Amino acid sequence: MGMRRVLAAALILFPNSLSAQESTAVTLRAAHLFDPARGLVLDDPVVVVQGGRISAVGTAAAMPAPPGSRIINLDGATLLPGLIDAHVHLTLGPADSNARATLLAGFTTVQDLGGLAHANIALRDRVAAGRTPGPRIISAGGWIGVRGGICDFDGRGVRGAEEFAARVREDVAAGADLIKICVTGWPGDALSHPDSVEAGEAEIAAVVAEARKSGRRVMAHAIGRRGIEMAVRLGAAAIVHSGFPDSVTVAEMKRRGIYLIPTLWSLTGRGASADATALGRHMRRVLAAGVPVAMGTDAGVVPHGRNARELAWLVRSGLTPLQALRAATTGAAELLGLGDSLGLVAPGRYADLIAVEGNPLDDVGRLERVGFVMKAGKVYRNDFSPSR
Repeated sequence: MGMRRVLAAALILFPNSLSAQESTAVTLRAAHLFDPARGLVLDDPVVVVQGGRISAVGTAAAMPAPPGSRIINLDGATLLPGLIDAHVHLTLGPADSNARATLLAGFTTVQDLGGLAHANIALRDRVAAGRTPGPRIISAGGWIGVRGGICDFDGRGVRGAEEFAARVREDVAAGADLIKICVTGWPGDALSHPDSVEAGEAEIAAVVAEARKSGRRVMAHAIGRRGIEMAVRLGAAAIVHSGFPDSVTVAEMKRRGIYLIPTLWSLTGRGASADATALGRHMRRVLAAGVPVAMGTDAGVVPHGRNARELAWLVRSGLTPLQALRAATTGAAELLGLGDSLGLVAPGRYADLIAVEGNPLDDVGRLERVGFVMKAGKVYRNDFSPSR
């Protein structure tokens, strides 16, 4: 399995007042529980959920369910924390349907990196208000890119540092949680012209400085060598998409904890072009170097609800199954600034849990067949035995 089993008593985590839990608690029972932080598995777990958060985690032998709690038996299944996709575009296509498909696929949190007319922010708010089912959404506003460039959607491109900064202010005023800037073109241009950029140093610096005034992080679409170097040096929190960073830039990303969101399936997995082949080979070296990774798909370019397929591409590109699962849980949670609330099944965390048949460390493809989804304590899918 690639991980060691532990004695039940070693993983029992529960408050002293467990017996006083309210009767509204929900108790989950399963065959196994996977902890991505420690790479450990707990047999016969019990997870108690109350008020949208996890209140206790233990084992059936050592921790009885609180009196009066509703019990959900996930017989034979493995529980995991809800998955996180750090790069989606939910408003490319029917937004509400895309959000529902993503949630039912086991992705309880996503980072939306661009939509027109701030529709992605409006969707975030509808989901948060309970008006439509969907994942927890951390949303950028639009794409901030140069006029005539790859992110000049609907005539929204800008020129010069001040116009780039003004677009940041516009997104922040609309309620954006983070900022997305487009620095370079796509892989073909990055491969043939590694120093080509669309946004220069002045524009990137202006975006980062303006974003920091309001406490927003900056995600940079950067694929070419020079564009990635500039974005890293000037303060981006993450580099979006696979690309061609040199070894010096990769080392700097590792040193400063700057994440890569590879989107391997969308860039290298849908064809055998020379660009995709070269990009895939380079990414194997980058991932082998140990750069921080958060799983992202660019869903909207690839189908919503199929997000977990990216895990297989991470493994094919050299990550272990454990590393791939961490990229979709603890790693992505850290990137989003939610490392204390998401990514683990532990007391105090959001009650975001999913379940699959068998051991996902034997086959990450099992995450493409999620059978149970809970977000913030509410069950949205249960293909296993009924609750009682």
